[in-house]
Amino acid sequence: MTNERSRGPVLTTLAILMGLLALSNFSKPLGQAMQPESDAGFVFFGHRLHGAANAVAGPLFGVLLAAYAYGAWTRRSWVVPLAALLFAVSLPPLLQDLRLSSRLRAMIGRVARALPPRADHR
Repeated sequence: MTNERSRGPVLTTLAILMGLLALSNFSKPLGQAMQPESDAGFVFFGHRLHGAANAVAGPLFGVLLAAYAYGAWTRRSWVVPLAALLFAVSLPPLLQDLRLSSRLRAMIGRVARALPPRADHR
């Protein structure tokens, strides 16, 4: 009898999805090279990258996600600190973006309230 711990269906599914996402990130530079006018490219904090930035960031995040998928699949202990580090690094820019978008919504609301009511066109 082995002393191997079971992954469970949720962790298995997440590891497979992370692996597929890693493959997708590896292919971002190829998609952009084949069709430069398309919307292909790696999106980094809401900004689509092009050119050299896309050629570096796509595969770099692909390697990171592949390592994460491997760690989750094999239940390695270093996956938890890696996830915590990624969360800690990505949270401040995401919160800043959320704060800016809430300011934009508030500004649009003030402008909309300042406009005269629209007359019915019957």
